[in-house]
Amino acid sequence: MDTASELIQETPPKSLTQLAEELFAGKKLQAFIPTGFPELDKLTGGFNEGEFVVVGGRPAMGKTLFLLQAGLNMSKTHPVMYLSYDLSDYRLICRILSILSGIESQNIANNQLNEQEKKRLEFVRKELNNYQLTINAEADKSVDMLVEYCIQQIKNKGVKVIILDFLQMLNHNRYRRYNRDAEMDEICKKLKGLAKEHNVCIIAASSLNRAVEDRRGQYGNRPQLSDLRDSGSIEQMADKVLFLHRPEYYKMFEDNFGNSMVGVLEVIVAKNVTGVTGDIQLTMKNNCIESINTLSNNFIDRIKELGMEMNNDIPF
Repeated sequence: MDTASELIQETPPKSLTQLAEELFAGKKLQAFIPTGFPELDKLTGGFNEGEFVVVGGRPAMGKTLFLLQAGLNMSKTHPVMYLSYDLSDYRLICRILSILSGIESQNIANNQLNEQEKKRLEFVRKELNNYQLTINAEADKSVDMLVEYCIQQIKNKGVKVIILDFLQMLNHNRYRRYNRDAEMDEICKKLKGLAKEHNVCIIAASSLNRAVEDRRGQYGNRPQLSDLRDSGSIEQMADKVLFLHRPEYYKMFEDNFGNSMVGVLEVIVAKNVTGVTGDIQLTMKNNCIESINTLSNNFIDRIKELGMEMNNDIPF
């Protein structure tokens, strides 16, 4: 029979000098993955390999749009896998095409397009190979089976970012049906372990409880860490916790300084083990999310990516 000492893996400790030498030699640098939102990257220090990131929000706050947009941005430089338990792959590709073209996803889904919109989609279709993004809308909801599947994708396809939409759809057979808090604890531990052991970034959408809706005051509906649904382990295990908040949804059309909040998406960085916390503002426009100060520049860059000139022939 194996003794306890025989079962313990040999993992020799390292001295401070050894760790410092590895750091200065560049061996311990975290791999930064740009989200495509410069203000968010500057505030958070970016998303990194080995991290478990949670993006929370109430319904209609734009979680799926944010995850798809960030996934597309990150897939320009890293292989990304998007796992959806909410939308079908058909709905997802319609939303992705909408993000890239600015056409309403419903019109794409129903094939209600005019000639200019068809031209825009044709340009976008030719670009899709530039994105290292794969989608699975039928992944197993058992966290053990999911982890096994993700490990296969990491080994076979080099996946570096895994996006889960959304966390509360997962289950753990051991705790299922009788202890949701303990079940979510185990789910978060397994996702955190997967990120750390295989050096991938895992980004998971999370529901929030209804306490957000019951609070009053101008800033009462802004989410906070205690609003994370089902378990405190989500907050404890996550390296970063981001909340999405749309003041306009709660009939707040101006801030205290009279600035318009129409179309504004607030990203509240409530936890960040690699940097500071704080808020940034993005804008939701033409079915995509953009940095407020870079809309015009992004539009020009978009035209150049499509190999087009700034003239009246642009089908936008």
